[in-house]
Amino acid sequence: MIGCASFQSNDPSEIALPLSFLYHYCMAPDEWMVSALPSRYTDMNLIEKENINTKDALKMLPPLIKGYLRLGAYIGDGAVIDKQFGTIDVFVILPKDKIEKRFVDKFTI
Repeated sequence: MIGCASFQSNDPSEIALPLSFLYHYCMAPDEWMVSALPSRYTDMNLIEKENINTKDALKMLPPLIKGYLRLGAYIGDGAVIDKQFGTIDVFVILPKDKIEKRFVDKFTI
């Protein structure tokens, strides 16, 4: 499953902590990696890994992105600023076989 998820901001400096957290801790492995188009690419590596407070970064993540990460999702390389909607979007990759069994069981009838 693939798609985009958004931060309600159009200024990467406002969300540097969660973007950097995603970059350092949630990037897709090579076999699933995709990147934003070069003309739209916004760097997510804004804070060095050793300077990231993971607890604070997780608090700043939108609920949808947190939910996807809990299911086992990865994040693609580079965010995209969507000026029309006033958001910054990240690409989410959720291989179905990576969804933890406890979540599959919870939603299976």
